[in-house]
Amino acid sequence: MLNILIIVIMFCCCKQEKLIKYTAESYEICYPETWSKQIESNMALFLSPKKDKEDMFQENVNVMIQDLSNQPMTLEEYTTLTKQQITQALGSTAIISVNDINFAGQNAIEMIYGMPKNSKVNRNFNLKLWQIWFVKDNKAYLFTYTAEQVEYDNYLDVAKQTIDSFKLIQ
Repeated sequence: MLNILIIVIMFCCCKQEKLIKYTAESYEICYPETWSKQIESNMALFLSPKKDKEDMFQENVNVMIQDLSNQPMTLEEYTTLTKQQITQALGSTAIISVNDINFAGQNAIEMIYGMPKNSKVNRNFNLKLWQIWFVKDNKAYLFTYTAEQVEYDNYLDVAKQTIDSFKLIQ
């Protein structure tokens, strides 16, 4: 009986969703087959499926490329500006952690922060965000996983799998 339980647990925990490759002009990234994709000029957004009719927020991963050629910045300057904007918009306690990392072969920053519910700005959910960014060739590459705070851990593995699949094409 214990062996069957272990096998069931291993199957549930190790199940990985099939990924689909999305190729843009300068990069490629893979996202879960069950998620939907929305593309804008400088952004790709990947949305989780709704669990049911009551599910009002779709957890998501997005990739945004910001052209910095009119205002060139280093990674440090971009990080300082980003931290200032988050603190001004959400308060000094919003940022949970900031770390230097290596991502896609680049020096990068990883930040986790909270975005509380705020009816004044029509934000109806307590959100938690995980961001990674790097600056290369006057462009900032920004990756964001956004989830309801109570759902954050449930989608974190698939968000990491999606973001970690990113590759620059050049």
